[in-house]
Amino acid sequence: MVEALKADLERFYDAPDELLEFIPHFGHMIDSTPTLRAAWLELHDRAAKVAREELAAQAEVDPRDPEPMAAGRALVGLAEVAFESQMRHVKNGLRGQELRDAVRMDLERGARLLETGLWSFGLLAKGARARSQAVEAAKAADEARAQVVKALKQARAAWAEVRRQGQAVKDARAAERRRSDS
Repeated sequence: MVEALKADLERFYDAPDELLEFIPHFGHMIDSTPTLRAAWLELHDRAAKVAREELAAQAEVDPRDPEPMAAGRALVGLAEVAFESQMRHVKNGLRGQELRDAVRMDLERGARLLETGLWSFGLLAKGARARSQAVEAAKAADEARAQVVKALKQARAAWAEVRRQGQAVKDARAAERRRSDS
């Protein structure tokens, strides 16, 4: 996906400044015109659906499963990262190789984040065994979380009891001092 986006973006970097300066204006038009915004979002929705279906087919899972749905949206989000990066860097005056390098770096940063976050989809794509292992790991994590919450509650209750007993000892000593002073 990153390589496809980079290839698609190559045609813009050597464009005349007048065309590049239009990119931020185009972004503003999309944001400020409801019909353009709706069309832009529809385009992203269709692309996410295509990505979702392709990912699901490759992994041999249902495209309605959460993993291909989230992965498809995330991958299409990289196109938004590239567009936003172009707008920002063009506004900042970058052109040519500087613009190319800045947008590529932003795109790669976004992709790196997705890569580290989408590793579990790779497990899913490796088959049903990996999927069941991921489900079991998620269940184990939930059980561990529940145990930690229970232990924290017990620790809080024990701490409250220690504090109560400590206060009772202080109160008894104070009462003893008052009796011995009188």
